[in-house]
Amino acid sequence: MSKILSTQCEYATRIMIYLSSSDDPQPLTATFIARELQLPEKYVSKILQQLCGFGFLVSTRGRHGGYALPEKDNEIALWDVIQKFDEDTLISDCLFSRDECSDQDACPLHDSWDSIRRDILYLLVETKLDSFSQQKNRG
Repeated sequence: MSKILSTQCEYATRIMIYLSSSDDPQPLTATFIARELQLPEKYVSKILQQLCGFGFLVSTRGRHGGYALPEKDNEIALWDVIQKFDEDTLISDCLFSRDECSDQDACPLHDSWDSIRRDILYLLVETKLDSFSQQKNRG
């Protein structure tokens, strides 16, 4: 079975969760984020630029520049990030990698997976980035 998220999407999600739970009020550099998450810096830089392009992050140039969440990070759901990188494959792929898997032409696990898939989608849509900073503050 393949991974649920692509590597790029996994990294983007990890970056967003890390930034949302960071106590540092200053923007963070790609080098710092890559080191903290133990990810390749070039890959992190590329993903950070994409996250800015999607409006999920803001970047600041200059000596104290870096990347940060916008003021309204409480409106960003994990699903928003995942959907930009992996489109809808997370909730549409067949567990058996069949090209056509539907209610009319179902694989053996179709009904069970459909129920699980809906639960996962609900979790991702309802989980906002600010919930990670709230969890950290409670811990």
